[in-house]
Amino acid sequence: AFYQHGGKNWNEWHPGIRELLLAKQNKDGSWDVPPGTSEAAYSPSENKTYSTALGCLVLNIYQHFLPAYQR
Repeated sequence: AFYQHGGKNWNEWHPGIRELLLAKQNKDGSWDVPPGTSEAAYSPSENKTYSTALGCLVLNIYQHFLPAYQR
């Protein structure tokens, strides 16, 4: 939503979340399910599919690969 809206909100949010994701990325390229989130309540810790997919989407937003992200 921030990307589609653009402007100040996107410019303030994206650099921080990008750095956070890169810092939290596992050596195999995946991301763990964040503890304390609703996802952690129903997803086994070894299942990193959802969190990894979301991490990839956030990091690829500005590349315009998906039609939904094209402005």
